[in-house]
Amino acid sequence: MLSFYENWDWVYPQALEWMSDARDLCASTGEMTIGIGAHSQPLITLGRHATHDEIRDAEYLAANNVQVYQIDRGGGATYHGPGQIVLYPIVDLQRLNISVPDFTTRLEQVMIDTLKHFGIAGHRIDGEPGVFVDGAKIGAVGLRISNGIVTHGLSLNVSNRLDLYSRFRPCKKDDARVTSMQKELKREIDIKEVGSCLFGFMKSVVQSE
Repeated sequence: MLSFYENWDWVYPQALEWMSDARDLCASTGEMTIGIGAHSQPLITLGRHATHDEIRDAEYLAANNVQVYQIDRGGGATYHGPGQIVLYPIVDLQRLNISVPDFTTRLEQVMIDTLKHFGIAGHRIDGEPGVFVDGAKIGAVGLRISNGIVTHGLSLNVSNRLDLYSRFRPCKKDDARVTSMQKELKREIDIKEVGSCLFGFMKSVVQSE
């Protein structure tokens, strides 16, 4: 069974609680859930392989009410906030018969297909999870797998601010370049329109199994 949830004003601690509840539901009943939306406030998350040393300008972040969360997903530091889509597929990879590397590749492909729909050529870089446009990162993937069940997921930059990436080291990189769909298209773009497209591609990944 697959259910869906969306929240375009998602407070991050509530999202963490939602993921925990959805994971427990999946473990106890087999029901899988895809959540999609955008976080209501700018924030930075530090994965299991990141420390607060990844923060370059803690004073600026604190002054601008940018919260920093240490969380249990893989990967380094990344940004979430208004104008960026997050998609959290709480699914059981064992039931779907999908390996973790294959699932990561499928999440990247979901973003690449969405970008293509809007006329943007996204690509991968060997050894670096995520999606890029001309070498600048536009989409990130960070997962936690516990007993085969996924939490966390992907994020895709649509119209979010990019200046905050200079205040930390994205994925431990000092020279990371980032971009957004709005920057690439040089026009405003409806985040919910992008979300609908992304959601459709994601559903096909899960329901095709």
